[in-house]
Order: sequence, then C-alpha cells, then structure tokens
Amino acid sequence: MICNSCWNDNAMANGLCEDCEKKLTHAPQKPIQEESEKYYLQDTRQYVGNCMLFWAKDGGSGYTCHLKDAQEYTKEEAFAQHRERKSDKPWKVSDMKKIADLMVDAQYLNRIEKENE
Repeated sequence: MICNSCWNDNAMANGLCEDCEKKLTHAPQKPIQEESEKYYLQDTRQYVGNCMLFWAKDGGSGYTCHLKDAQEYTKEEAFAQHRERKSDKPWKVSDMKKIADLMVDAQYLNRIEKENE
C-alpha cells in the first residue's frame, strides 16, 4: 500500500517516495481476496461535470468526487445498499483507483489568482 502523500501526489505522474518504492518492490505479492475487497458506492443519479459522485466518509455527510474522501464499504454493505436503492451502484475500490485521475477544482482558482497578484 502506498502512503497518502504518494497517493495524493498522483504517483503515476510523479513517482513513488523511497519508502513506498521499497514496500512495493520487496513486499510479497498476495492475490486480492474477494472477501476483503472494499467498495465505493456511486450515486448514479447525477455527475459533477464528468466526475462520478461517491458516498462521502462519515456516513450521511453527502457525496464527493474525490476517492480520498469517499467511504469504503464491505461487499455485503455495498450490495445491501444497492438492493435498497438501485441508483447506488457498488464499484470495487481497486478498479476505481486504476482509472482515477487528478483534476483541478475551479472553485480554488481565486486563491491562486490572489497569490499571483
């Protein structure tokens, strides 16, 4: 598992820190067991631009486009919610992280503009 710093810095673009590189190259490779796989819940009723909305951490606190802020559920929890409301679609965390990309949130542009004045 990579550290939060590498995850937040988009390790695919910037590379891993030395500790994460060691962990990954020296760690024994174990197959992912289906029972322990975690899931995100997507609210399929809407998107933010092209971004999917996931249930946010701390249950009931809304939705987020950011995987780091999304709640992770067990398979049983995720599919139980999907049975209750079909618009809440379970996705494997591992699958979503494979296709995740960094983005720029336009609401923070004013901060940069002020800093650069």
